[in-house]
Amino acid sequence: TTFEPGGSPIGRQIRQILLDQSTHKLAPVSELLFFCAERAEHVSKVIRPSLEQKKIVLCDRFYYSTLAFQGYGRGIDLTTTETCCNIAIQAVVPDLVLLLDIDEKIALERIHKRASSDVDGFESETLAFHKRLREGFLQIAQTSRERFLVLNAEQSTDQIWTQLEPTLDHWLSALHIEEAL
Repeated sequence: TTFEPGGSPIGRQIRQILLDQSTHKLAPVSELLFFCAERAEHVSKVIRPSLEQKKIVLCDRFYYSTLAFQGYGRGIDLTTTETCCNIAIQAVVPDLVLLLDIDEKIALERIHKRASSDVDGFESETLAFHKRLREGFLQIAQTSRERFLVLNAEQSTDQIWTQLEPTLDHWLSALHIEEAL
């Protein structure tokens, strides 16, 4: 398992810049380029070597997150965002994307219930930003249906697992893996 931003040594440094609220006022295009730089490094140093070793890679956030956050959320031209992302991913695309969909108001309520020190720059964005973000993710999922499983994240963890388990079992059996999670 890995995550973005921060799944590689240089990625951890870039993550600090991107998620630090005091420096989060980067120009939107600068933010996009930082994410793409981190992703290129992550793909080169972590994801591609793992795939070459025939490992299954589980990644918390990837290409589609940048399209949603920077394209839809920040309003950067989607073609520009997609071009930058395509350079960064070096033709590595996910087989399956799990989208945990939740109403933006409920999501923000959950975020604010956590300790305030855990809130990063993106989580402290406005309701309007989170609405654009959710709409972006849902639009991306709609146009890439073959990869996406959209799960209702307003449910309990057990209910989400009930939705997810058949898809994972099917996907893992296609890879000839006998036992699911």
